This record gives sequence, C-alpha cells and structure tokens, in this order.
Amino acid sequence: MSETESHSDEVFSENTESASLQFDSLLKFSSGSSFGENCILYPLSQNIGRKLLLMCNSIEIETLKKLPILAICHDQHPKPSVYIGSWKHNNNARFYIKNQGAVSIQAQLPRLSVLKEVHLKGFPQSVLNIEISVLAHYDFLLKRFDDHILKPVRDSNVFVECTWSNSLSILEPLTDECLCLAKIKSVIGNEYSGAFSMYKELKLVEALQQSLKTGMITWRNSKINSNVLQNIGELICRENEIILKRNHPSAPFVPLKKSDEDEKFLFSFEQSVIRGRANLDFTDKLWNVLKECSSTEELMEAITLVYHSLEDFISEKKRSKIAVDIKKMKETLVLCPNLDPKIAFELLLEIGIEKLRRDYVELFLHLELVPRDYLNFYQEPVLLSLDAITCLKKLHSALELAIVCMKHLRFSKSLLSTFMRNILGYYATVPDIDLQHIFDFQIPTRRARKLLDQMRPSVWELSLTSCVNGFMKQSVHHYETTRTEDHIYAPSDYDPKLLLKTASYAYITAIFIQDANLQDKHSTV
Repeated sequence: MSETESHSDEVFSENTESASLQFDSLLKFSSGSSFGENCILYPLSQNIGRKLLLMCNSIEIETLKKLPILAICHDQHPKPSVYIGSWKHNNNARFYIKNQGAVSIQAQLPRLSVLKEVHLKGFPQSVLNIEISVLAHYDFLLKRFDDHILKPVRDSNVFVECTWSNSLSILEPLTDECLCLAKIKSVIGNEYSGAFSMYKELKLVEALQQSLKTGMITWRNSKINSNVLQNIGELICRENEIILKRNHPSAPFVPLKKSDEDEKFLFSFEQSVIRGRANLDFTDKLWNVLKECSSTEELMEAITLVYHSLEDFISEKKRSKIAVDIKKMKETLVLCPNLDPKIAFELLLEIGIEKLRRDYVELFLHLELVPRDYLNFYQEPVLLSLDAITCLKKLHSALELAIVCMKHLRFSKSLLSTFMRNILGYYATVPDIDLQHIFDFQIPTRRARKLLDQMRPSVWELSLTSCVNGFMKQSVHHYETTRTEDHIYAPSDYDPKLLLKTASYAYITAIFIQDANLQDKHSTV
C-alpha cells in the first residue's frame, strides 16, 4: 500500500495495488473457511459472475452440487475486487466479498448503526437480534530489538488477539471486557538469538552425537595448535588451589536498584541468560576446554592427562565418596591404560550434555520460573541417548520462548512462570518440537491494554450475525493495515481513539448466508 504525506491528517492515497489487498487471506474467515478447497474460479464482471452462479446452481449434477462455486470479479480494477460464491451442498451457502478500498481518515469509517441496519435487510421486522463480536489482531516486529543485547530469536512469530462484544464504533480501541490471548509460535533458536552461546553449545553436542552415531567425526577446530593440553594443565592447577562449592546456587545478580518489580525481573532475567551459570564444577570447566580439541588424538591425550592428574586432588587416607570415586577412576585407568577413541568421544559428549542440562535447569530454578519437578522429565534420559539431545532442544526452545515473551510482551514474573509451566508440560507429552505449534496464553486485560494501547491492530474485524428459522446471515467488516514499523507502533503522543493518525486500513466486507429452506434454483447471492 503506497502512502503520501499530508500536513494535517497524513492521508494515504489508494492505488490499484491497495484495491485488491489481501484477497488471498479472505477465505480465512471462520464462516468461509470451507470454501478453501475445490473452487472453480472465473475472472468476470459482477453481473456475469451472478449469472454464472445461477446457471451452475440450476444444473442437476450431483458432483457439481457438492462443489463450492467461486466467481472472481474485476469491476473497474485490473485486479479482482469482488468475490461471489455459493455452495448448494452446505445448506445453500452463499457469500459475497468486496474490497471497499482504503480508509485513511476518520470520516470515512461507517457508523455502526448503519451497518446494523444494512445487515438486517431481508429479515422480518420483528428480528432485531444481532450477535456482535470484534477481533483485534496485533503483530510484533523483530527489528525493534536490533540494538538490544538480549534479542528474541529471529524466526519468532508473536501476535496477540483480543476479542469482545458490545462494540460502539468501528476501529474502536480495546475495552475493559476484552479477552486477550498471546499466541507464540514454537522456535528452536539460531545464531541471531540473545541465547546464542547456549544454542551454539547445543548444536555442538548434536553434531558430536551424530558423529558418534555415524562414525564420521568432524572436528570444529581444524588447527592442531589449539593449546588444549596447556589449558588442561592450567585447569588442573587451579582446581588444586580452590574448594569446589557443590550444589550451591548462584547469587542473584541485581546490581541496580529499580523501583518497578517487572523492570527488576527483566534485568535479572537478561543478566542471568547473558552471563550464564557461574557455579561450574570441574567437569563443566573440562568441557569448556575439551570442546576445542582438533583431533581424536588430541582428545585422547587430554583425557589421559586428566586421569593421571586426578591423584593430585586427594590423599590416600581420604574416605569421602568423591575421593573414593576418583581413586576408582584412577584404578580403572591403570587397568586400561590404552584409552579407546570411541570411549574418549563418549566421555566428551557425556560431559557436554551434562553441562548443558545443568545450565538450563539451574537457570530456570535460579529465576524461579518453574518448580524442580517440572524439570525432572528432562533430566531422566541416559546421557548418550537421542532422548537426551531432544530434551536439551526442548529446554532451549523454552528458554527462547521465554526471551520472546519478556522482550515483546513484557511478562511479569508470575505470568512468565505460568507460561513456562505450560511449555515444559506440553513438551513432556510430545516426541519432538513441532515448529508449526502455536502456544496460546491468556493475558490479563489490564496488562494487555497497557501494552497494546500504544500499538495499532494490524487487523480489526467486526462480525454481525443473525439467525431465524434456519436462515443465518453473517456480515464481516475487515480492516487491515500493512505490517510496518510506522503502522504497527504508534508515536509517543498516540491516541488509541484515532487509529488513522499515521496509518491507513484496507476495508473489506464479507457477507455469508446459509438457508436450509432455500430452493436450489434461488441459491445465489
């Protein structure tokens, strides 16, 4: 849709492109969704289109009766501006969809009273009941976070749909009675996410697991001189000088005092994801070194060095469990001095999976997003199994979705906690991540309005429905704007009652009729 500036109302001009905007999405109407298959299409004028439908409906062919007939009419535009259709097999259903053009100033909006009057034409005068429903669809654009440190994953898809009845005017803002649902598509992460460091490690353990399965090992680093052995020696020296603090959660990281609880939680969330887990144990640190190996030989030499160095950690008199375990490991190595390449590779993969598993679990527990029992399922699979990798992918997806919610929707801690329970509970019931799955989550109306009142809906739709004696009529008034930064996100001085201040809407009307008592020969619009 093209746009021209105006000094007063910033009016947008209509051209031939806007005259046929979004016709491919019209059949997404709930009333017309059944017409999406087996349609016969004709580019015609409205008059010829009506005659064609009447002719088709008069033909006594059983197969044709079961087909929805759709006529596409051009009128004065080079592209179709009217859809007319009928379907005898579906209670003599008929529909009429028309592009009314662009609405760019408030005065162009029809009055609701007039729309109701037009809707009731053809009904007995005693029929006054109209079921009214309104849908406002809000889209969130990713580019608003280009300068953020913690960015939502690039392929995330987030939108909010609000519904209510008792509408008073066209394109009215959200009401106190509206029901708002956040809808977020499943994601798996990528290199453009704020959680890229964890995603990169996840992809590494996936690659290692695949290499172990196929026997074709590909090393991430091709350079032989990677100082892995030197780093192993330095790590062991440092571990000899410190006491490992086991099962000790990281201290909360809140260096700034913020008055708003939501802002404090957002800051703590961002810092926790960016910094990563601080309380790494020896095998966690060992993974950080060994993952830089450039060959199987280097990996085996490094692991052998680790085993031979373990005796420096304990005295022969120590009887604690960890001391006994380490001595058993050392004795095992003495019995098997030649470390098998496959075993070395398995050891590397195991400590990688274990480290990542603990990263996700402790992050969620530290932020108090879910109780520990919600995470038990994801810690059960055997380390070298495919299920272990799948569980890591699900945990990472949950983290990416949490980032999306925090950055786009500014969830409170309690809201995010409820959402995370839903995600992890759902993922525990499915074998893998379905990228087409959309999570629905209700947002309290007050919080939704605080977020959405400073945005424009990309779609605003009014539906009027009336029924009497087997006859049903639905009138849909569909307003849609292009999903651009200027149209979706309003300026700071934006008044939600003036949606058209800096954006125009394409206006499309749709009438859907079903008449179970109508004779076949009259089954046309």
